[in-house]
Amino acid sequence: QLCMAGKQLSVYLEVMRKEFKHILALWIAAEQRVRACDELSMAARRFRLLEDDGCMYGSGIDDPFILTQADLFSSKLQFISDQRMSRAGLRKSLGQLTYLHNLVRAQGEEGEDSVSCPICSIELKEQWAVFP
Repeated sequence: QLCMAGKQLSVYLEVMRKEFKHILALWIAAEQRVRACDELSMAARRFRLLEDDGCMYGSGIDDPFILTQADLFSSKLQFISDQRMSRAGLRKSLGQLTYLHNLVRAQGEEGEDSVSCPICSIELKEQWAVFP
């Protein structure tokens, strides 16, 4: 009975989604939030510190997220290195995006209609993407 009520509600919301634009915007926002939360929960790594060094090797546990006390320092250094490299890549992409935004602003002041990107030589329109 509860499943039938849920199905009827989802059918009703689907009809409403098609009917009203503001409901469509809310539907899309809710869907994006659910997807983002799901992506975060899948991407989260849960590490455990092994209490006894000898029990991991003897019991056949082969989980990369169970760390021993000896592995802690090297794992921390690896994560710090990954973080710095990711931030450097992000800075590069943001720099390219800022350059392209400034280019659009400059071309808008000059009044040119068709502008090509100096990086990729593709005609610039309303949507742009910055790739690493």
